[in-house]
Amino acid sequence: MTSISDFRSIEEYRQWLRMNRLFFKYPVERIRRWGLARLPEVRSVVDGDYFQRLLDDWESALRDPDPAGLRAIALDTTSYGINMRQNNPLSGLLGEEENWRIIRESRNEQRAVLSSAARIG
Repeated sequence: MTSISDFRSIEEYRQWLRMNRLFFKYPVERIRRWGLARLPEVRSVVDGDYFQRLLDDWESALRDPDPAGLRAIALDTTSYGINMRQNNPLSGLLGEEENWRIIRESRNEQRAVLSSAARIG
């Protein structure tokens, strides 16, 4: 199970939580349509060959009829997955209320981890 301790920062974890929530909340076809529609806008503000290749990876995954690749990219916990989430065309699909819920949940989890560490130390 993925948790806050799998990431270098709380924001990286929140980005992962957003993707995880997205795949539970919406059908893959809606996610695909949203991502493909937003991809040109994201491409227009991303500089550098590396980041453009990441967007190429997003596009390939969004166009692939098998949703497994899209989920794998969105939920990858490696530095590649973190970079993918920082440059993703899926942002904005979750509403403001859901984003605030994720922030609250991640803060609570962070407090629990820090509290546990304080008790051990």
